Amino acid sequence: MSDQQFLEKAINLAKENVKVGGRLFGVVIVTNNTLIASGVDQALGKID
Repeated sequence: MSDQQFLEKAINLAKENVKVGGRLFGVVIVTNNTLIASGVDQALGKID
């Protein structure tokens, strides 16, 4: 994947997170062109 594709993946994660009530935050961790981890901000969904 290219840097642009990884960036688009992070953006798409953030957009999907907003759809389920989360914040506009997505992250991908990449090393040597390999996706190591990805995630979103889950703080709002975990508040009691």
